[in-house]
Amino acid sequence: MTLILVSNRYESLDEPSTHEIEILPKTGNEYKVFVSSKTYTGMLGGLVGADAICTTLAHDSSGGSLGGGWAAWLSTSSADAIDRIADVEYYLVDGSELVADGVSDISSDGKLEHSINMDENEVEIDDGETGNVQTGTDNDGEGGSGDSSNCKNWSNATVTYGRMLGDSESVDSWSFDSSGDTCADKKRIYCFEVDKDDDGSHFKDDCDDRNETVYPGAPEICDGLDNDCNGSVPANEKDIDGDDYRVCDGDCNDNDSLIYPGAAERCNGEDDNCDGTIPVGEKDQDGDGFMGCEGDCKDKDNTIYPGAKEVCDGKDNDCDGKVDENLNKPCGTNTGICTVGFEICVAGEWGNCSGVQPQNEVCDGLDNDCDSSIDEGCSCDSGTTQSCGSDTGICAIGTQWCEGGSWGGCIGSVGPSTEICDEQDNDCDGSVDENLKKSCGTDIGECKSGTAKCVDGSWEGCSGAVNSEDEKCDEKDNDCDGTVDEGCKCSSGKERSCGVSEGICENGTQKCVEGRWSECEGSIDPSEEICDETDNDCDGEVDEDLICEEEKVEETPEIKKKIDFGGFFGGVFDRVKQYFKDLADNAFTIRAIPIVASIGASGVLIFYVYRKYKIAKRENAAKKFKESQGYVKTPENESTRKSPLS
Repeated sequence: MTLILVSNRYESLDEPSTHEIEILPKTGNEYKVFVSSKTYTGMLGGLVGADAICTTLAHDSSGGSLGGGWAAWLSTSSADAIDRIADVEYYLVDGSELVADGVSDISSDGKLEHSINMDENEVEIDDGETGNVQTGTDNDGEGGSGDSSNCKNWSNATVTYGRMLGDSESVDSWSFDSSGDTCADKKRIYCFEVDKDDDGSHFKDDCDDRNETVYPGAPEICDGLDNDCNGSVPANEKDIDGDDYRVCDGDCNDNDSLIYPGAAERCNGEDDNCDGTIPVGEKDQDGDGFMGCEGDCKDKDNTIYPGAKEVCDGKDNDCDGKVDENLNKPCGTNTGICTVGFEICVAGEWGNCSGVQPQNEVCDGLDNDCDSSIDEGCSCDSGTTQSCGSDTGICAIGTQWCEGGSWGGCIGSVGPSTEICDEQDNDCDGSVDENLKKSCGTDIGECKSGTAKCVDGSWEGCSGAVNSEDEKCDEKDNDCDGTVDEGCKCSSGKERSCGVSEGICENGTQKCVEGRWSECEGSIDPSEEICDETDNDCDGEVDEDLICEEEKVEETPEIKKKIDFGGFFGGVFDRVKQYFKDLADNAFTIRAIPIVASIGASGVLIFYVYRKYKIAKRENAAKKFKESQGYVKTPENESTRKSPLS
C-alpha cells in the first residue's frame, strides 16, 4: 500500500482523498534529503501524488527504512518548493554530508553545501548528464511561471514544451539547470524529510517533530509534556506531594506522600495503594473477631482465624501457615481377614485406611469380604473336575477344572463347525450334509448360474443353469467369456453401403452372413474413361486425358455379322439387343433398331444401324477408346466391335 501525508495523517493512494498537503517550516535538525532512484514523467498526480512517491520510496528503502513523512521539491502555480520544507539542516540519507543549513541557506544564494547525489538506498547517482531532475523551481526555491515549467502542476505527461530541470551533481544549478525536455520524458525528483518522528503530523503543526508522541491531537501520556500541542501541560501531570507519582500516574491522593500506586497498606481503612478499594484486610468481614491485617488469614470464612481448631478441610484454620497438620482418626474392622487401622488427613480429604480392608470373596475357606460369611456364591470346590462338550458327529468330550470356586474352560474338547459336503456331521446336530446347496455355473454373457446339491459327500448337478455355446456373431456373448462376437467381422443380418457414388457409379449393398460381409451387390463400378461427356471411371473428372471433337452422325452400311450360337436359336434377339445396348452405353447412341433380314442355315444375321458418336482427336486417345470398346479391324469394317455373343 502506498501512503501519503494528508492533513496531519497518512492516507492510502488506493482510496483517493480530496485533502491538500500543507507543509510549512518548523525548526529542527538532522533531517534527510535524497534524489529518487526511479524516474518519472510529469504525470505525478500533483503535489499529493509526488509526496506519496517520496514517502513510499523512503519507507521501502533498502538501506534501512527511512520512515517519516517526505515532500517532493516541486513548485506549482500556487505553491513554491521552498515553502514545503523545514528550516533545518538537511543531510544526505547516510548522514555523511551536510546538504543545506536550512531554508535561509537555500533562498539566500540558491547554493547547496553538497549536491543531492544520493538516492534513498544510499547509492550515489551519476547519470552523466545535466537536467536529470524535474523541479519546476528556481535555485532559490521559487516556482516558474505558467504550465510550461511544471507540466500543468505535475498532472500531465503530454505537454510538449519543456519543464524546469535541475542537476543532481551540482550545488549551483541543482534546482534549475535547464528546460526543454517534454513532460513525457522520465526524470528523477528530490525528496525532503518533513515529518521526522513519523507521527503523521508535519513540522508546521507539530510542536516537537522529533518526538513521535507529540503532535496536534495526540493523547496526553503523563510525561510532563504538551503532547497534544495545545500550549499547556495538564495539571494532573504534576507531583504535589513529592512521592514521584502524579495524578495521571494513578496517585489517588497527591497531598499524602504515603498514598500512591503500590504503596503498602497500613491497616488504616484507607486506599493507600490507590487500587480503587479499601483493603478487605482492614475489616472483620466474617464476624470472627479478627481482621485480615490483624492476622486473620481468610476474613471471609469464620472457621479461619488465629488460634482456631484445625479440622480436615484443606484450610489453614488456625492461620499458622500449615494446612490440616497432624490430623488422623481410626478406621476399619477386625471381622474376617480385616484389621483396624488409621486414616490420615491429606489436602482436606481423609486418606485410605492403613488396616487390612475387605476384598472380593474367593472360594478359599476365608471371609475375604469381611461380612461374617465364608465362600458365599461359589459354584464348585476348587480342584474338582467335570466332563464338558459333546461327542455327536465330529465333536469330542473335554474336561473342566474348578478354580477359585468357578469352572474353567473346556479343555481337550472338539466343538461343532459349519456343515460342509464331506459325508460327516460337522455341526454335531446328528445329521450329515443336511440341505447343502451351492451356486454353480456363471452369469456372464448369455449364461445363467444354477444350483448344485450335495450327494454322498460330493457336489452333483447344476440345476437351472444356462451353459455356454459357440459364438454366433449375433451381438451376444454366446460362449460366456466376457467378450461379444470375438472373431466376427460383423453381426449376422446387418447391412451396409458399399462402392462409390460418383460419375456413373452407384452404391451397392453388403450383407453380413455368418459374421462375414458378402460381395457388394447392386453397385455400378468404374469403367475406362471414353469421350462421352460422362465420368466413366468415377474419379470426379469427365473425359480427362481425352480431346474430343464435335458429335457426328453417320449412317452405317449394311453390316453382316456371323453369329455362332451353336445351333441354339432361342433368345437370340435379346442377345442382339444387349449387344447394341452395350454399344450405346459405351460409345454410341442407337438411332434405329436393327432389322433382321434373314437367318441362314450358316447362322448369318444381317442388321442395319445408325450411330451417333464422338471422335477422339488424338491418335493415342482414339486407340485407347477403341481398345476399351473391343473393336477389331476386319476386311468388311475396320471399326466392327467384337460381338459379346462370340
